[in-house]
Amino acid sequence: MLVERKAESVFVHKKKAVVSLKGKNNFVGFSVGAKSASSSRFVIISKSNNLNIVRLGIIASRKIGGAVVRNAIRRKIREIFRLSFEESGKLGYDFLLIIRKGFLLVDNEALKSELINKVKQFTSK
Repeated sequence: MLVERKAESVFVHKKKAVVSLKGKNNFVGFSVGAKSASSSRFVIISKSNNLNIVRLGIIASRKIGGAVVRNAIRRKIREIFRLSFEESGKLGYDFLLIIRKGFLLVDNEALKSELINKVKQFTSK
């Protein structure tokens, strides 16, 4: 069953906890009133969305690698977020993740723990 939100024109599947932010309108002005945290591998920006879902936007420029590499990174990040929010159950946030060059230099477990720790900074309050 799909639910359409007219104000944002986002289709949300009721079973999904994490939905992708897509389109220029969702990214322009995102950082206004948002909190951010950074590391050598990524910058994460978060703000509350007053919805019962988590929306995730990922920015990976061509400096990171080709399309195959960037899409693999996006899939990996979406899966980490999906598993993290299914466990915690804390919904109602928008996240924008900006990937840096050092992202590929670390193994998956270290990356997963670093992402989850940064997300917990926002959701624990």
